[in-house]
Amino acid sequence: MQLEIIDRNRNEWEVQLDRHVRHVVGQTMTLEGRMLLKHLLLQGTIDNGRQFMNEISMDVQNKQIQIAINHQIVIAEQESTGLRRAYFQINPQYRKVLERVLPDLLR
Repeated sequence: MQLEIIDRNRNEWEVQLDRHVRHVVGQTMTLEGRMLLKHLLLQGTIDNGRQFMNEISMDVQNKQIQIAINHQIVIAEQESTGLRRAYFQINPQYRKVLERVLPDLLR
């Protein structure tokens, strides 16, 4: 049996977001994926098709970002300008949760 301590000041929606992020990022993604999310949090947006970090291959990057996209933690957007620039960004709904949870998951 696992005991979960819940802060009564947090609503149920925040608790569910926290659980979702901890499960996906902590269980499904690799350490490299967690590092990519941290980098994306710091940068705000990153062009699609560009290598985020030299230490992480494009193949690993694409697989890890796709996991985050599939779980709606990261969103892929396209600008409506003539250039059709595509980029990744953290889903605003998950930003605060990631900022709180990610440091624990990177240990």
